[in-house]
Amino acid sequence: ISVKSVTVEEFLAAPVGDAYYRLTGSVENIKSTLYGNFNIKDSTGSVYVYGLLTGWKGASKKFESLEIVEGNNITIIGMRAAYNDSPQVGSAFLVSKN
Repeated sequence: ISVKSVTVEEFLAAPVGDAYYRLTGSVENIKSTLYGNFNIKDSTGSVYVYGLLTGWKGASKKFESLEIVEGNNITIIGMRAAYNDSPQVGSAFLVSKN
């Protein structure tokens, strides 16, 4: 797949659609340890991640197996999505945990 590395600010400015973006930042405000709903933050801002797969075409509902905790620095790939006009990362999967 074609992937563009961006900051959170650049991600938020992108249109909702099918393009994939690579984001790197710290994990904050984990809302679901089953699905992997949390915020990813870098120096330019923060965005909500709606679910995180274990890898490309990986398993869902396995967030706990990734052993990600608040404060971890991670790299993910996902699409620019929105729910009720709130921006979020959709179809996201883990690339690495730093």
